[in-house]
Amino acid sequence: AVFPNPANEVVNIKTVVPINNGVLTVMNHLGQTIIELAPNSDVIALNTSSLPTGFYIFILKNEEVTITGNFQIVR
Repeated sequence: AVFPNPANEVVNIKTVVPINNGVLTVMNHLGQTIIELAPNSDVIALNTSSLPTGFYIFILKNEEVTITGNFQIVR
């Protein structure tokens, strides 16, 4: 689940399964990596206050699971 969507300052990404030793990659609409981090919880609060308005794609991946999704930033 991704909420709120569209977002302004923070996007929460909640997974059904724990993502241990995973990587979260956020890309803009051009496919450029904007954010990359190693989450340590099944709920990730992603600070989006520095991101410009637009659509973003995320990939949350570890050795066992790959989760993809998208969100929109509005101001």
